[in-house]
Amino acid sequence: MYKTSKTILALSAFMLAASVFASTQEFQQPNIVLIITDDQDYGDLGFTGNPHVKTPVIDNFARESIRFNRFYVSPVCAPTRSSLMTGRYSLRTGMRDTYNGGAIMTSKEITVAEILKNAGYHTGIFGKWHLGDNYPFRPGDQGFDESLIHLSGGMGQPGDFTTYFKGDSSYFDPVLWLNGEQKAYKGYCSDIFTEEAVAFGMYNSKLKSALAS
Repeated sequence: MYKTSKTILALSAFMLAASVFASTQEFQQPNIVLIITDDQDYGDLGFTGNPHVKTPVIDNFARESIRFNRFYVSPVCAPTRSSLMTGRYSLRTGMRDTYNGGAIMTSKEITVAEILKNAGYHTGIFGKWHLGDNYPFRPGDQGFDESLIHLSGGMGQPGDFTTYFKGDSSYFDPVLWLNGEQKAYKGYCSDIFTEEAVAFGMYNSKLKSALAS
């Protein structure tokens, strides 16, 4: 745990992860790591009782964490993400699907990033956003100070036009969006998001900061 900062770190690609590194000399605030994985069932993990799927790292992570067991997902990913970001039923946020305009969260929604930012955190997101790719729906418009994301619902999809034309190689050496600007990266996309998120957390361990993705 970092002892000199307030930071929330979030990471997502096929996962959304958020982690908060926090503390002051007067009192400690907890580190927060929030992970959303696409297309994964509750029972697909070792710590939830699956006898066949081995997930030792996630199992250990769960043992060291606080568990919230009463969150109910929507049938698809984007509305679920909007509920997690806002604490509200997805249809109230303007989210109804993953395509055809159904994956744009209303800009007036108050996100967890905005709440943490008001509490003194520096916020950031890494990986999958899929709640709107244009102003005023981007991560930077919704409370995140730093963002590294792909567009649309997945890399290689038509909406993610910077990787779509790479076809089967879209996950490798991608052009991603850093704070609203295109930037080319080398490597595998999940490694890039993870490394950049960790680097952000390490850098902001000396600052009052919050990072989400």
